[in-house]
Amino acid sequence: MHDGLEVPPKTDTLIVCVGASAGGLEAFRDLFARLSDNEHLALVLVQHLDPDHRSVVQELLSKRTSTPVQTAEDGMKVLPGNIYLIPPGASMSIANGKLMLEEFTSPRGQRRPIDTFLKSLAEDAGPNSIAIILSGTGSDGSMGVKAVKEAGGLVIVQDPSEAAYDGMPRNAIASGAVDLTLTIEDMAEVLRDYKSRRNGIEPFIDNEHEFVGRVFKHVRFHTGQDFTQYKLSTLMRRLTLRMAALGQISPADYLERLIQDRGEAFKLQQDVLINVTRFFRDEDAFKTLQKDIIPQILNDRGRDETVRIWVPGCSTGEEAYTIGMLVAEGVAQSSNEPDVTIFGTDIDEDALQMARQGHYPNHIVEHIPEDLLQRYFAPTADGFNVGKKLRSLVRFSNQSLIKDPPFSKLDLISCRNVLIYFEKALQEHALNIFHYALKPDGFLFLGTSENPQATHSGFMEVSATDHIYRRDQNPSQPLNLPLGPFGGDRLPATLSNDRERTMKRSVDAVRDAILERHGLPFIVTSGTGLVSHISPGAEKFIKLRSGDMQT
Repeated sequence: MHDGLEVPPKTDTLIVCVGASAGGLEAFRDLFARLSDNEHLALVLVQHLDPDHRSVVQELLSKRTSTPVQTAEDGMKVLPGNIYLIPPGASMSIANGKLMLEEFTSPRGQRRPIDTFLKSLAEDAGPNSIAIILSGTGSDGSMGVKAVKEAGGLVIVQDPSEAAYDGMPRNAIASGAVDLTLTIEDMAEVLRDYKSRRNGIEPFIDNEHEFVGRVFKHVRFHTGQDFTQYKLSTLMRRLTLRMAALGQISPADYLERLIQDRGEAFKLQQDVLINVTRFFRDEDAFKTLQKDIIPQILNDRGRDETVRIWVPGCSTGEEAYTIGMLVAEGVAQSSNEPDVTIFGTDIDEDALQMARQGHYPNHIVEHIPEDLLQRYFAPTADGFNVGKKLRSLVRFSNQSLIKDPPFSKLDLISCRNVLIYFEKALQEHALNIFHYALKPDGFLFLGTSENPQATHSGFMEVSATDHIYRRDQNPSQPLNLPLGPFGGDRLPATLSNDRERTMKRSVDAVRDAILERHGLPFIVTSGTGLVSHISPGAEKFIKLRSGDMQT
């Protein structure tokens, strides 16, 4: 699903980071020529600059805009109505609304100044952050836009067909965190609208619950995904962001767009799911998993046994593959070699497709230990592919925690930073599923802000710091799985018995048609062996004797 945490802003200023590399200077000039000095945006330009040459960016931009342009200094406060430039040879970040400069610690070929600044901006400004990626080669910025997206900010990328060099825009788009892909001409207008309207819909809404309910009813109709029991605050933030990005302020107009444009429902769904994750996220927690938990799972597990692990909300697969590497390492160090199966599931088919492809950009080298990278990945021209050994351990499929049956007899469930977006009732539902799916004494690995003991008594704390828990020995409660997209306990009260029977007959008819057209031939018999149904095509494989069939 997703692996993001919306961050409360430490500053009220709307801060825009504009990142570029090769071919970016002209894009800079075009953008700022279209922004007037009364926009009152704080703009920070982060560019790949040669540390041995004087930058002429300040001089060139000053000719195109009346907004004050200044080269950043350590400790400089970021104020609206100003443009700040990264100085040559420096790594820049932001903390408490102030720019922080330091020398690079990595060699020139491995420096990612745009990612560095965007990550700090997301942490500092949260939903008040905006990331814009312009022309450039390579993939700098593709990690930073994810951080901005998960913090509730806005991400805009220059249309690759317009960019002088399309590497950075294309890699940012491939991250799945981009809200809008625009030409330079359109960016200035969107920034103006976003600034004036991002908080502008709330005065026009009489009832947040009613508006959110109507919006996500249409999302459910178009996508089949039910967000009814997600936290209202999360849905409202994402909805407000989406409307602001579109320049819309009227709830009625947005509802009309949802009704008329099926694609908008999927875009809003993507905003809610926030497919943001990475390898070995919260490194210390994974160290605990590797050192203390996986050895317990593998202990005395023979060749004819299977280790079963589930990663619900797996997004683009990084967490499932991370656990796969750690388990493979544990198996290699043990005397036994049990089979290992890791199930990665999500409701976002686009994210699952990326997970199945198993191709990741070059910047994963910053998160995966070098020895593991060499053992489990194969380098390509533009990144790394998951190797056959690791790929064979992980299976990805579309599965919803809300309505689909879970896996069973599991040794470990890793579901990190998913429950925080659920209302209490849905959290309880998910934890009941986890308790049912885990073996007695199986392990549950949660995110940094999640604790099952607050809503479920069936889990014992193993590591409070790393949010690892263990299932108790008590029998699980029967699962009350929802029946369909509305949820089993949320079928409309006006649905009559006759309509229920009609719907059931319709579903049965569709099922039978699919089975008869695409399924294998089959015969249905009673418990006593009495034939009650023969499918089309089955007559080719059987021969019935003459006489009384009841004897």
